[in-house]
Amino acid sequence: MKAGYLRGAILTLLFYNVSSLSIAADTKDDSTLEKQKEALLTIRDFATSICDSVKAQGKATAWEGSTGAKAKLGGVVKIISDLGVEGAEKYKSSEYEGVLQTDLSKVLTEQGSCRHSVFVELKDKLIPDAVAIKPIVSSSARDSILGRFGLTVKEVEDNNDITTSLHKSEEEGTLWIEYKQPLFGKIFTVAQSLDDSKKTEMARAYYSLYGGDGSLFKNADFAEAHSMCTITRYNSMLSKLIERFGIPTDIKDPSEEEAYSNEGGTTYKGISKTAGAGWRFSDESKLLFQIRSSEKERVYGNAQITWKCVVQLCAIPKGWKKSCFEIPGIEL
Repeated sequence: MKAGYLRGAILTLLFYNVSSLSIAADTKDDSTLEKQKEALLTIRDFATSICDSVKAQGKATAWEGSTGAKAKLGGVVKIISDLGVEGAEKYKSSEYEGVLQTDLSKVLTEQGSCRHSVFVELKDKLIPDAVAIKPIVSSSARDSILGRFGLTVKEVEDNNDITTSLHKSEEEGTLWIEYKQPLFGKIFTVAQSLDDSKKTEMARAYYSLYGGDGSLFKNADFAEAHSMCTITRYNSMLSKLIERFGIPTDIKDPSEEEAYSNEGGTTYKGISKTAGAGWRFSDESKLLFQIRSSEKERVYGNAQITWKCVVQLCAIPKGWKKSCFEIPGIEL
């Protein structure tokens, strides 16, 4: 469940870490901060739950005609009020309860922005003195890649002091450039499309690690490939993106699985298949972040296990229907 995962990883995924919260140390003691965090967690869980229901059933069924959904909202108000957080108490009265329901109905939508809108609406009303999330540094997917959007190849090179290589698709005749970009402490390869006027468009930034046993992967590091695809590393990378781009529009929960290395009999834990997040911005650009892993057993005389971990971003300009890749469960 998305709500369950977010509860467990909330400090890194939603609030990024304490340093990313604008809290005055001289005005907020530890107990107040913990109460506010618990209240914010409660709101986040409710936002996930109600928005998933609205998306699946429609607003009329999931909210307007559902006494159960409104009862859950009342439960959220009670939990936060019982925590002693100022702001929630007045919404326990029938008069203000109706106002809260009406205001919430205005921001409920079947679109991907639902969770963020509901979260902000309830946070501002129930926890008016809550921690302030740092201003978002960027509001466009173009800021995730050096080539941005709408630049000539020369501008990309001159602006970033990098070298690019030009490529052409034999089948479609389309052009793209490749260059290197540092991300998450690694050097990623960026493949960026060029439009008819040879200016930058959609871009995919990716970093791949292969690991395995035996002579086929003599120079590969099985442990490093696994460490790259752990939930801990995923949380770290996602938190950096959240600090820059804000709360994701949608998120795909990670889950872990165990893998076994023949050499040394070591067991590793890594993300199972795929996890990621997506952002949709006010300029109608989109950004996808994904960690994808795969494990195969190949037999060449002896059984050999191989592990692949891919971390990638896709920056999508306004108007583009295509994407570099898809993340199951993510809709923007």
